[in-house]
Amino acid sequence: MPDLRTRYVGLELETPIVVASSGLTETVEKMRLCQEHGAGAVVVKSYAEEEVMRSSPTPRYRILRRRLGGEGSVTFISYEQASKFDIERYAQEVADAKAKLRIKVIPSILCVTDEGWVKAAQLLEEAGADALEINTSCPHGSITFRGKRVEETIFRTVRLIREAVSLPIVVKVSSMLTSPIGVVKEVERIGVQGVTIFNRMTALDVNVHTEEIEMPGGYTGHGGPWAIQYPLRWISQIYPEVKLDIAASGGVSCWEDVVRYILVGATVVQVCTAIFFNGYGFIEELVRGLERHMEEKGYARPEDFRGKVVGKILGMYEIDRRHRFDAKIDPSPTAPCKFACPVKVPVQAFIHYLSKGEFAKALEMIRSVDPFQSVLARVCYHPCEDACTRGDMDEPIAIMALKRFVLEWGERNLPQEVPRTAPPTGKKVAVVGAGPAGLTVAHDLAKKGHRVVVYEALPVPGGMMAVGIPEYRLPREVLRKEIERIEGMGVEIRTGIEVGKDVSLDELRREYDAVFVGTGAHRSIPLGVPGEGKEGVVQALDLLRRVHLGGD
Repeated sequence: MPDLRTRYVGLELETPIVVASSGLTETVEKMRLCQEHGAGAVVVKSYAEEEVMRSSPTPRYRILRRRLGGEGSVTFISYEQASKFDIERYAQEVADAKAKLRIKVIPSILCVTDEGWVKAAQLLEEAGADALEINTSCPHGSITFRGKRVEETIFRTVRLIREAVSLPIVVKVSSMLTSPIGVVKEVERIGVQGVTIFNRMTALDVNVHTEEIEMPGGYTGHGGPWAIQYPLRWISQIYPEVKLDIAASGGVSCWEDVVRYILVGATVVQVCTAIFFNGYGFIEELVRGLERHMEEKGYARPEDFRGKVVGKILGMYEIDRRHRFDAKIDPSPTAPCKFACPVKVPVQAFIHYLSKGEFAKALEMIRSVDPFQSVLARVCYHPCEDACTRGDMDEPIAIMALKRFVLEWGERNLPQEVPRTAPPTGKKVAVVGAGPAGLTVAHDLAKKGHRVVVYEALPVPGGMMAVGIPEYRLPREVLRKEIERIEGMGVEIRTGIEVGKDVSLDELRREYDAVFVGTGAHRSIPLGVPGEGKEGVVQALDLLRRVHLGGD
């Protein structure tokens, strides 16, 4: 069973599902319902310093249904104001929630004065809040605010609160700024632990029959399934640029939306509108759907696939614009470094994780395509670096050296785990040749659950890796550990057995369900000089083989 526990702004959440600030989280009893149905945290309905914002008009909600062709669309508009409580009563509700619930409780505050922000933050820290959401993005729901002015206000407010309290801070940010990425980077520099990326754009609806505005005052918040595309885009761009945690909010209508947000980099996913539509039980649907998906994909924790698709997003100049034909063979539309790699190591992905200090994820990316990456990190001729576009500016990225660093870090700091294998299939495969090809095939077949036996004529496995590369370039210990990982998967290697002499190919065909022949086609390259064929002249590969096998 997958483990949904998620680390968010330093807090251990049971699941990455967070119920967003709304009427769904105003009281302890409502928060208890969120906990019972599987939420990992709640953002308490926002406290507002201005008293006028503590009461909502009627009607406060409305569902708009439109038809586009044969399809229907839904928009949920609301004039939901802040919590009805003053700050003292609000802090008491937070304290009660912390005393009665195990779920993480994150109050949200919206103030207009410096004194109000600081007082609210300090009272809520005293009440035992797990973290604090600063709702800085509600004021600029109006197009009359200048983005630059709002950004300056956000930064000043965040600094005030950061100096006033020590608990984790999450800043609520929308796209209505001059540079959302720049804002997130700056609040990270100030010292916050997370941001909530959401759709803070106000809406208006008009009744064409009555010629009236549909909601009190006209402008309202709005959401629905359509709203997910905007935060998805923003988060996918923000995630590679920062190290803080990201809460995604907007448009969640099914468990697949939770997966989408995590794939672009979200740490947790906030849900609101869909719970209004479907009730608190909808939280359970999200949790169960996420568990099933992770089990099908083989993911143990949400971080196993967080940000996984970000490296696949292409810029305008990277998109392959050629018209394709069935008979034409095109290069894979990917980064030049990855395309140049013979085994297609996801170079951008592992360097991205390395740059964020996530070495374990970088190691996972490196080992995802080939079982001999520690060997390649020492002897590969690195065509990826020749193709690196950074070389057009100054020097290519030292991809091979970075790869070796990550692999050596993993060996020093992580348990040396054997790759996971599928349940046994009952099928047996013989592999002839324990060189790079044969052992790679054995590794891949074992991962699929097949029993594999490798036959090698030499007294040692590894083929040319073992007898054709000098010790100073490829230490035998490095190769031995890579081969032991493959043997740990259940692969049996029988050395000193020459197929065609000690055992026939027909015998292997009868005993096994399939036979792979990977004997290699290596030969020394002639120098083209007179006399090289004379007695006493030893070819390079023959010399290396003798040295490694202890011949005269």
